[in-house]
Amino acid sequence: MAWLEVVRLVAGLVFVLYVPGYVWSRVFFPDATALERMATSIALSAAFVPAVLYFGNTIVGLPITAMTAAGATLVIAGGGTIFLWRQVSLGESSQE
Repeated sequence: MAWLEVVRLVAGLVFVLYVPGYVWSRVFFPDATALERMATSIALSAAFVPAVLYFGNTIVGLPITAMTAAGATLVIAGGGTIFLWRQVSLGESSQE
């Protein structure tokens, strides 16, 4: 395996197995420690990404490919980011 394939594999695994769960762990558990956040990030990613792929396949008829997995990851992480941003902006405006 070439070094570029290894880098691509590691980046893909982090992108799919950590990023979406990290965003949602910030939403659900704002006071978690670093170890708790890492564990919940992996668990939430392992739950959300396959669930979105499954429902996208059964309801909409999307094929399960690398592109749909990347799209599902972006949708999950993007939705969590928007939710977190909204939560933070409402929290700051209510304190003023």
